[in-house]
Amino acid sequence: MKTVIILEDDGDIADLMAQLISSYGALPVICRNQAEVLGAMETHDVALALLDIMLPNLDGRTVA
Repeated sequence: MKTVIILEDDGDIADLMAQLISSYGALPVICRNQAEVLGAMETHDVALALLDIMLPNLDGRTVA
């Protein structure tokens, strides 16, 4: 199963994205901050990362 990381601080948006990703047969992993996304990238075989570029303490571009 493919893993898709979602870096999003808005819970409603993250949940909606996760539902859509699940409907396509992939495993969504929701991360809300820098520590979570970096940990998830180390523990999962990530096929795709969807990164929010307007976070309070972290820019999604930096993660990329």
